[in-house]
Amino acid sequence: MGIRHYLRSFFRYIFSGGLATLVLFGSLVVLIEKFQVNPTLSSAISFTVSVIFSYFIQFYWTFKPTGSHKRFMFRFLLVTILTININTGLFWLLTEIQKWPYLYSQIFATGTVFLLNFLINHHFTFKSHPIRQN
Repeated sequence: MGIRHYLRSFFRYIFSGGLATLVLFGSLVVLIEKFQVNPTLSSAISFTVSVIFSYFIQFYWTFKPTGSHKRFMFRFLLVTILTININTGLFWLLTEIQKWPYLYSQIFATGTVFLLNFLINHHFTFKSHPIRQN
């Protein structure tokens, strides 16, 4: 795998991550502004919705791994558990303790997990098994 493949994956990740981020922010604003859901709970729900969207776009378009959905989904869920905790923890810290506006808090939390997610997804989550030759 060369640098061109890595860069292509990264740029696709930026685009697909941007779409997932739109899903996250769109659902966050709707939950808070339209349905008056608690901001921290809204952040966790929005993150979950965007993760489901993200898995499928990452699998089919960004990384295109070969192998079982079961294997990749399990890994993706492990990474998601890590990143939802980072996202929600940062969001809570910034909105509840630092008293930042919720949109600024979410921007910061999203930016923090973005690069971490790419690296983990590229090198672990969607890493294909090499084909064994007998």
